[in-house]
Amino acid sequence: MNLTNFYKDIKEKKYSSVYFLTGDESFFIDKIVATLEKNILSSTEKEFNQTTVYGADIDIPTLVATARRYPMMADYQVIIVREAQGLKKLEELENYLKNPQPTTILIIAYKKDLDKRKTFYKTIQQKANLLECDKIKEYKLVEWISNFVQEKQYTIQPKAATMLAEFLGNDLAKINNELEKIYINIPAGTAITELEIEKYVGISKEYNAFEFQNAIMKKNKKQAYKIATYLGEHTKDYPFVMLLPLLYGMYIKIISYHAAAGIDSKEIAKTIGINPYFLKDYEQAVKLYPVNKCIQAIQTLKIADLQSKGMQPSTHQNDIQRLQELVFKLLH
Repeated sequence: MNLTNFYKDIKEKKYSSVYFLTGDESFFIDKIVATLEKNILSSTEKEFNQTTVYGADIDIPTLVATARRYPMMADYQVIIVREAQGLKKLEELENYLKNPQPTTILIIAYKKDLDKRKTFYKTIQQKANLLECDKIKEYKLVEWISNFVQEKQYTIQPKAATMLAEFLGNDLAKINNELEKIYINIPAGTAITELEIEKYVGISKEYNAFEFQNAIMKKNKKQAYKIATYLGEHTKDYPFVMLLPLLYGMYIKIISYHAAAGIDSKEIAKTIGINPYFLKDYEQAVKLYPVNKCIQAIQTLKIADLQSKGMQPSTHQNDIQRLQELVFKLLH
């Protein structure tokens, strides 16, 4: 089942006997568990009918015996197994999955991927409500942030969403925490801009990884050197090794744009994996960077990566020098 159908069913109070949540994105798993915990039982019913256990602290026979009990003065009992990846002999749960207690809702939060080759996985697919929670791909992160803030009755400008994505990566829990700081300071319905990101999250709207990439993309030498100096002085927030993949991705997108010449602009944005809002920037970049220059830049980035890891000799004394030299090589 996908998450859209899941939330629709919860709203209509259509529950499954077993929810099996799996994958490497803990944020989604925790959010689903919280939704189920909030909606199935009333606060009074929870006192006698909700049990929370941790995988490392329970075995399958005890879990099954608990699941076979009947609820007290409620339609359901709810059992939540947190950190279920700690359960031993998980496959022993297969018999229960084939014949679950109809008055029990068993929620298994398994924060890793299951082996899809095993028959146990196929049983879960057939007998349980399987929700696979994978990490958001980095190229989809800005879109996800935009959709996520809409759930809270806000909007966010693409540049502001990009600042968050580049600064925090695809750590959704961190992104949510930073957005919560903004929500409590501005009214619902407000558009979140880079000003709010700077004020409440602490990311400079002028000196950040996104603006560094933007200066390189536009061959704005003065701004690129200026930001490089700032980033080199704040390596805790902007480690050198974090900036290289960002620039690498930019050049790959420019090459992809060259390859997509003649395609409709909206299709190009989708093909190369950018928000249409930034399409004009890439239209300008393909004029400044022919394919051979992009390939040369990628080679420069690879060498810089090897030097930063001590795998090639380097004369740099600090990250400011390292970044300034990188800017020089990329822009000449």
